[in-house]
Amino acid sequence: TWRRRVGFEAADEVSRTSAAFGTRVHAACEMVAHGYPAPTDADVALPASCFAAWFGDEVIEAVAVEKVLIHERHEYGGTTDLIARLRGRGLAVVDIKSSKSPEFTWPLQLAAYADAWEEMGGEPITHRMVVNLPSNQPGILRTYTYTDWDRDDKAWRSALRLHRYYERRKD
Repeated sequence: TWRRRVGFEAADEVSRTSAAFGTRVHAACEMVAHGYPAPTDADVALPASCFAAWFGDEVIEAVAVEKVLIHERHEYGGTTDLIARLRGRGLAVVDIKSSKSPEFTWPLQLAAYADAWEEMGGEPITHRMVVNLPSNQPGILRTYTYTDWDRDDKAWRSALRLHRYYERRKD
């Protein structure tokens, strides 16, 4: 509906701009997670400093940053933003998002990452969360914690089965 309302070219430009911003925010957060100071580039300075403050307050140890995860049995892979040991909460899979609002796919993505991490022999995940640095609200950081793991795991596996069903039949 939004694409039709604003026009496809304008929507594509907004999407490109948002994706580029998200890439820069991720790079800035990755630097912080690796122990470097928050970047001061004009467009990512606020999100980076918010992430640095959160990271300093909440993270004991960055166990893995931008870690490629492969689930051999279920034949999928992806790159998680952060596996971190959090103060008082154990080991967390953390995804960084710059979306303006939460999306229903976030807990499914975290479920996939957690499953692949453990399949690869990683220590059990005890916490799943998104750190959201909304592109339309510089200087704001929100965290979303997902606790209904049974529902999220089932939904993720169903989505994976549906994707495979589609792939087998699209030819």
